[in-house]
Amino acid sequence: MLLTKLEIKGFKSFADKTVINFNEGITGIVGPNGCGKSNVIDAIRWVLGEQKTKALRSEKMENIIFNGTKNRKAAQMAEVSLTFINNKSILPTEYNNITITRRYYRTGDSEYELNGVKCRLKDVTNLFLDTGINSNSYAIIELKMIDELLNDKENSRRGLFEEAAGISKFKIRKKETIKKLEGTDKDIERIDDILFEIEKNMKSLERQAKQAKKYFDLKKQYKSTSLILGQKKLKEFESKTITLTNKLSEEENLQVQLAKKAAQCNASLEQMKTDILIKEKNLNFRQRTLNTHTGKIYELENNQKIKLERQSSIKQQLDQLHIQKEKTETEKEEFKIEKQSIAMQLESLQKINAEHSISLEEKKSKLGKLKELINEKKIKFDSQKELLNSLEKQYFDLVKEKDILEIKKQQKRLEAESMSERFQTIANEKTHYSDTLKELKHKVQEDTELLNKMFVRQKAINEEKANATIDKERLQDLKIQLEKNFAVKENEFNLQKELFEKLEDYPDSVKFIYEHPELEGKVHLIGDLIQADSDNEAWLEELLQPYLNFLVVDSHVTARTAINLLNKEGIGKATFISVDSLKDIKNNNLDISSQKIKIREKHLPILQRILSSFQTTNEDSFQKINGGFQYGYIFRGGSETSTNQSSKIGRKAKLESMTNELKNLEKEMSSITTQLKNCLEKLEELDRRSLVELINSKERELDLLNKEIQLHKAKEGQIEESFQSIQIHEQDLQDEIIELTEKFDLLPPKIELLSTQIKKHEYNLQFLEEDLSIENDSLSVIEKEYSEANITFIQAESQTESLHQKESFLTNQESKIKSQLKEINDKQEELEQDMLALNDIQETDYEQINQLKLEQEEIENGVKESEKEYFNSRNELEKTDNELKSIQKKRDINNHILGELREELNQFNLQMQSVIDRLQIELGIDAQQIQNTTDSELENSEFYTLAIKDLEHLNSNIKSQIDKMNNINPMALEAFEEIKERHLFINNERQDLIDAKETLLKTIEEINEVAQTAFTSAFHNIKDSFIKVFRTLFTAEDDCDLTLTDPNHPLESKIEIIAKPKGKRPLTINQLSGGEKTLTAISLLFAIYLQKPAPFCIFDEVDAPLDDANIDKFNNIIKEFSNQSQFIIVTHNKRTMASTEIMYGVTMLEQGISRVIPVDLRELSA
Repeated sequence: MLLTKLEIKGFKSFADKTVINFNEGITGIVGPNGCGKSNVIDAIRWVLGEQKTKALRSEKMENIIFNGTKNRKAAQMAEVSLTFINNKSILPTEYNNITITRRYYRTGDSEYELNGVKCRLKDVTNLFLDTGINSNSYAIIELKMIDELLNDKENSRRGLFEEAAGISKFKIRKKETIKKLEGTDKDIERIDDILFEIEKNMKSLERQAKQAKKYFDLKKQYKSTSLILGQKKLKEFESKTITLTNKLSEEENLQVQLAKKAAQCNASLEQMKTDILIKEKNLNFRQRTLNTHTGKIYELENNQKIKLERQSSIKQQLDQLHIQKEKTETEKEEFKIEKQSIAMQLESLQKINAEHSISLEEKKSKLGKLKELINEKKIKFDSQKELLNSLEKQYFDLVKEKDILEIKKQQKRLEAESMSERFQTIANEKTHYSDTLKELKHKVQEDTELLNKMFVRQKAINEEKANATIDKERLQDLKIQLEKNFAVKENEFNLQKELFEKLEDYPDSVKFIYEHPELEGKVHLIGDLIQADSDNEAWLEELLQPYLNFLVVDSHVTARTAINLLNKEGIGKATFISVDSLKDIKNNNLDISSQKIKIREKHLPILQRILSSFQTTNEDSFQKINGGFQYGYIFRGGSETSTNQSSKIGRKAKLESMTNELKNLEKEMSSITTQLKNCLEKLEELDRRSLVELINSKERELDLLNKEIQLHKAKEGQIEESFQSIQIHEQDLQDEIIELTEKFDLLPPKIELLSTQIKKHEYNLQFLEEDLSIENDSLSVIEKEYSEANITFIQAESQTESLHQKESFLTNQESKIKSQLKEINDKQEELEQDMLALNDIQETDYEQINQLKLEQEEIENGVKESEKEYFNSRNELEKTDNELKSIQKKRDINNHILGELREELNQFNLQMQSVIDRLQIELGIDAQQIQNTTDSELENSEFYTLAIKDLEHLNSNIKSQIDKMNNINPMALEAFEEIKERHLFINNERQDLIDAKETLLKTIEEINEVAQTAFTSAFHNIKDSFIKVFRTLFTAEDDCDLTLTDPNHPLESKIEIIAKPKGKRPLTINQLSGGEKTLTAISLLFAIYLQKPAPFCIFDEVDAPLDDANIDKFNNIIKEFSNQSQFIIVTHNKRTMASTEIMYGVTMLEQGISRVIPVDLRELSA
């Protein structure tokens, strides 16, 4: 598979549409820092589905959209497209060209496209699953990911191994199966809930069925009149309710059946997916074998074509050599004839040249004599002219010097005036800086005194704040302790209060009498009348245990009233003690007051009566005394009791005591809270009064003032130096002006003398120039004649030389032609031998191609068979999936129908309940009894003909007799049988779901086995490749290894990297240098490529930590792997740039806008 094109628009710094084309081999992306190189990598990662903004170097997803510049508006959308050629059928799709597009809008909307068709992120992820291509795979590596890989951050190392092992599909299938398993568990839980409700209703219906028979026997005589009246009002509701109830039951049964079918379909579906996954791997394996075989045939056929082309080329060369040989023979004859013609021409030219030579010598002699005369006169002229030039130069130099002196005098005067003004300005500045310096020193002294005072005040505040902080911490600890104590006491109080109010450890009859409103304040519990301290409470409760359920009343009348109430309600029995029937009984053996036991005076006889048959002893046990009376012995230490048990002695008094204790704790907590609040307010006030910021501010001000003083001192020194320098400079200027005036006065006489001499020499020079001009005219005539004769002679000599050269050239050409003829003969013989060798090799290749094609047919048949099995399984999977969807749709419809039926049934029940409530209030008759009565039964009743008013009147007379009867369910027996059958049916459905769950668990186990086998095999292969690549990048003596921390559980085990370069023994990988760690990570990555080559690989400045030697190793191994995969390298390294084939330069010609400039280095290298 080949990555061919990346299109970016509106993504980060790529505001305009940018297209980057990729070819096979190595592509480099270069550019200065901040130009947007890494944005290219981010774009590829993003279009492949990256969701983490951190991986895209952004805080939020909206930041990836181009945000505008000073001259550009912000974009509203980011769009990136990535195009692949699926030439090796790696992707499971029928298209050869695949383009993935991702868009993101500022509104937050996002969309994906595959070949222009909208799709989901899941579709993109599934398309590239187990291909080595995704947003966080080993195909895209940044420099920071090297450390993450070596440090195994977020388990990144295992993710790469799983991707290379091809078990990602298995993990996803396992996840889906676990999800189905969770759904099945939820279905089982729902059925368990239904069963729980049914069992609860079964118990209720069972009780109702038992009560129904008794109810009918008791109320038979009232049935007719009650049913006649109720039937007329509820008959219509009854039929509708029964119909709805039956329909609801049918729909609930259907719901359980559909849940069972859905679970079975899910189990089948997961099994089919596992089978398809295995068949798909088999198909991919055979397809790869076929591709390899086809590649071999293609390679042999290409070689065959090359050999045929070579034969054709040899034949053409032989033909060309034959033509060239004939042409060379012809040229040889032509050269021979031309040489004879040149020899004749040379003989004729030699005679003409001799005549021209004599004439030329005569004219040359005459010309020489005239030149000598002219030279003599010219020397005299030049001497005069040179003298004149010298005088003129002296004249002009003196005039120039005069002007320069005048200008310098003027400049020095102006400079002197300026210096005087500058002197006055600096004097003023000196006075100003001196005054300012005094003011600053005075300000520093004042601020220093103020700062010292502030330090003293802040020290006092800090001491006060420290004391307040100690108080705050003490109060907080105290508050926490009080809150804990309060919580403990409150829980204890609530427990005692609940026991006291609910009387859970008392019989129902006791609770009924104690809580009855008619007996309020007249009935007491024995335990509530007695109070004892903690030392006596335990033995006293043990002693009074048989009597604690007794009720104390003031009189027999109250006791009788309570007994009548118990009999009337039929709740049970209770034991009463009447205070007015007891007299004081002295117990000489047990002094109640000495035991710290408190009881009201009027209730004292009760306690004395109980204790009259006991006496105290120091023994560890007590026993009965034989005689007329029997005494018990009480051990004063009491009995051991658990702190978790609640005593019945003095509960009411304890509650009052605990209430007071809680109130005291609340007051104490309130007081502590107030103190803590005051303390916090004090701390806040101290913080507000804190002078730390003022002190810091004042210290900064003092620092600035001191710096300003230093600056002023430095400036004052500079001004003083400038002041002295100006004084010296001003004196120097006056001296220079005097000197320039003296020089200027000497120049005018010299200039006048030179002017007179120049005029005299100009006259003499004019006379010499006229005489020289006459002689020069004569020289010109003679020179012209000589020149014409010389030209004629030279032309003849040149023609002769040309003929000699041509003759020599022809001789050389004859020699070359002989050599060419020999080379042509040798080349013909060599090409004829090559032709014979190619014919022999070609016959061998034809036989090998035919043999490979026969093998290819067998492999293709295997591929077709695998494809057939795969697509058959896919069809079955789709059928099962469609069936599951149909069942799910039915379940949704069923749930909707159930909701409607329940709502409708609730409406009828409300209407029926309204009638029933009215009947129950007016007649005390159950509505179910009315509905179950037939018309024939009612017609035989003597009350059937009575009017409703008469029936109501009659029923009012007997109402008092039936008020005590409770309502019963007349349909209880029938409903009980129905719910029993339903309970059995749902239990069977639950078992089916359990069976489906076991199937899913078995599927997960099979997936684990396949995944573990694949991972283990891949791990060992990667380990061997890692050692090989590591020693290639380092040396053959270096040691490395990959290990599993838990070999028994390879799918969960961590993977450890061991790297030991020669001469080092690092304890951890982090002890290696940056370059060594980078090479180790690169070794691991390429080992993973060897296991499962990715179609392309992107390195983002991975080579940054490497030195030149390691850069070369890095580039060499990339060049080696580039035959299998594309490489895209973002780099700053020149050596890496030189190793690329195509390079894209990223630049920002416009501020904030990235642009791409391509350079094809293959053309340059060619």
